[in-house]
Amino acid sequence: MYQGQIIDTHMHIWDLRSGPEWLPQLAGGILNHNFFMKDYLEMSKNQPISQMVYIECGGFPNNPLLETKWVQEQADKYGGPQGIVAFAKLDSPDVEKVLKGHIQYPNVRGIRMPLNYVAGCFGADRDDYMKDAAWRKGYGLLSKYELLFEMQVYDTQLPQACELAKQFPDIPIILEHLGWPKESSLTYLSEWKNRLSELAQYPNVFLKISCIGWIFQKNEKSLILPYIQEALNLFGVDRCMVGSNCPPDRVFIPFDDIFHTFKVALSSYSESDQQKIFYGNAKRIYRL
Repeated sequence: MYQGQIIDTHMHIWDLRSGPEWLPQLAGGILNHNFFMKDYLEMSKNQPISQMVYIECGGFPNNPLLETKWVQEQADKYGGPQGIVAFAKLDSPDVEKVLKGHIQYPNVRGIRMPLNYVAGCFGADRDDYMKDAAWRKGYGLLSKYELLFEMQVYDTQLPQACELAKQFPDIPIILEHLGWPKESSLTYLSEWKNRLSELAQYPNVFLKISCIGWIFQKNEKSLILPYIQEALNLFGVDRCMVGSNCPPDRVFIPFDDIFHTFKVALSSYSESDQQKIFYGNAKRIYRL
């Protein structure tokens, strides 16, 4: 079982005063409390996590630069997170101004604008952003500012992601949450795999093994491991990384169990390949 250093590529902290609008809505408000860097460090103390990447979570919705400023202050105080993925509304007329504002903070590495859409479900407000000319114009600016794109979509949206990856080959895409299978059953595995295999053909796309709590909503390795192992087969050891998505995923799976599942999934790989997936790839891709 892997014992080396880990980079948690998907973690969150928040202050309720910043107004993340989704917190009261999710799981009956179970996460609707402050969660600071000191809380993350306590939660993760049993794992050899040496670095981490913060992913935006909707703080200061009217001014996402304030969220980045707050997270950078936490990083300066506690020594992490070493990477920050900030929010920008890529179809906004002032998106370039926002990007310039984010990169003033030294830990910023990328941008996320959640795109996961299913009518009536939590996520984006529409399904066609990746086809929208104004959005694609803003997306193209990421190359200018050397920013990667964190892609949060459902697997049913992966055909659109293929077109985006093809048209903008110089922008790294980090596909979050295993490509988020819309159904979490072994019978759905083949359908999800077929969509994911198309996107895996693009070398500018990297896969994040994360969100196993919210996707599967049960601590059941017999269900989760086949998805992880198929994803690893498709993307290979040089384009995969791991992320806890905590504290949200902790609603369903304890933090230590999440990483135990990752270690079991990778146990047949060589030590050097495991080191890439747990540490080296993230170090390289996020420039930590």
